Amino acid sequence: MSDKVKIFEQQLSEKCKFTIIVGGVYSNNPKSVMDEVISNYVGDSPHNQWIDIKLNNPWTRVITGDIRDLPFENFKTFLKRRERKEKLNKINEISK
Repeated sequence: MSDKVKIFEQQLSEKCKFTIIVGGVYSNNPKSVMDEVISNYVGDSPHNQWIDIKLNNPWTRVITGDIRDLPFENFKTFLKRRERKEKLNKINEISK
């Protein structure tokens, strides 16, 4: 089973990482395969699982560790910062 499972991990903070696991693609029951894979991967660590909204992709799971450790910011502040960055990028493009 494990040779047919692929994993991508990205550390987001000291306690939190983002992981995508794909497996069980050619299995008769990919959900069961992935349930076992995820159980082995996370053990008893706190985590969140994110699944396809239409539930038509049972062979892919996205796992995040302790997201409370991430440096969240106010959404309005984020939008303002992004808008300023886009304006600066346009200015830089024009001045080239």
